[in-house]
Amino acid sequence: MAERADLVVEGKLIDGREARIFIRDGRIHSIRGPSASSGGSPVYRAPAGTVVGPAFVDIHVHLRGLKLAYKEDERTGTAAAAAGGVGVVVDMPNTRPPLRDPEALALKEESLHRLSLVDYAVWAGIPRDSRYLAVLARHPLVLGFKIYPDDLETPILQAALAEASRLGKIVVLHPEDPSLISECRLGRRGVECRPPRAEVEAIHRLASRATPGLRVHVTHVSVPKALETATSYGFTVDVTPHHLVFNSEDEARGCKFKVNPPLRPRELVEALTTAISRGLVDCVASDHAPHTVEEKSLPSEECPPGIPGLEYAARVLLTLAHRGIISYASVWRFYSTRPAIVAGLEGYGCLSPGCRAALVVVDPDREGVIGRTTRDYSKAGPGAWEGYGYRGEPVALILGSEIIMENGEVHYDAAWKEAMPTTVSRLGRGLQGRSLVS
Repeated sequence: MAERADLVVEGKLIDGREARIFIRDGRIHSIRGPSASSGGSPVYRAPAGTVVGPAFVDIHVHLRGLKLAYKEDERTGTAAAAAGGVGVVVDMPNTRPPLRDPEALALKEESLHRLSLVDYAVWAGIPRDSRYLAVLARHPLVLGFKIYPDDLETPILQAALAEASRLGKIVVLHPEDPSLISECRLGRRGVECRPPRAEVEAIHRLASRATPGLRVHVTHVSVPKALETATSYGFTVDVTPHHLVFNSEDEARGCKFKVNPPLRPRELVEALTTAISRGLVDCVASDHAPHTVEEKSLPSEECPPGIPGLEYAARVLLTLAHRGIISYASVWRFYSTRPAIVAGLEGYGCLSPGCRAALVVVDPDREGVIGRTTRDYSKAGPGAWEGYGYRGEPVALILGSEIIMENGEVHYDAAWKEAMPTTVSRLGRGLQGRSLVS
């Protein structure tokens, strides 16, 4: 008897199999051979020469929104995610107002519910009032706490670490010791005023206060010594595409390349690239940090740090794979499977029955130039990536039973119907039934 499905996806999987993926109620129901009957179910056939894998997972994204919506909002940011083959994003808390209290978190939740085009969760900020610790940590949308440099000196940090440990939540560290960083001219920030030592010392400081059982993830590590230090404590680590591709000579070209931690000298970038090629990094995250074109055109001492990247991260990683720096399989390991595991996003980054039906179709040979052959959905535009030539591109994103993006075109109505918070079911909109995350 033919198997009923909401959608059947047919194509070559990333492990080389030709298969049909049967999707039912927002999840992968089964994976069968290419000759399996669709039973009259709608079929999406991946184009020849493409591969089908789990959608990409980005655990470090700044969607802005709320009072910063002029920079980016949850609609434009998640449209950028969809265009980049990203099926789930985890939003950072340095919004305005910051996600440090229940009221701000409620505002963010409402905006995400109303505007998001892909699945989502958030990191909470360290509150300034200890009464909010448990409330934030227990919220179903919150995966854990984000620790910024200034948080390393707040009196409530120890209580926040203890609460995260007690509830099994994650803490994500921005590794720069506030006592060791300042500002200086572009091109010298990665050596003079935000030196590698600041990254290493921040990791030591957090490790000295970590409570037993605490899960720590160190984000956007930019120097090999920080990577070594973090892993020596058993912390997980991610790197960004821009820290693997650009260097301090690029930063000297202008504010488009200004970011924290800063771009490093060429020899450190090469060493970091060697580390990822050897599999010493847990995962990759975009650190998508949009600002307006006008803000990034200000003088270097006034312009804000941040590089947009949601639309381009997969393209950059696929290009590194084409160049032989990483394997094609590791593109999914670094940007889908491992980030889902690190963030505790069960049901994502996998391609088996029971997983969330979040799939990306990739053409590994399609070539283009960012800013010319890309549509650029983010309000920030291509930023530092403008003119970057890539090989390898997401050509479709599927969430649930809907094709969210195809050939660079985001299907807004279909996307809104399927997008959901990663930790709760949404009755009446998209996936019905139980949570995908335990």
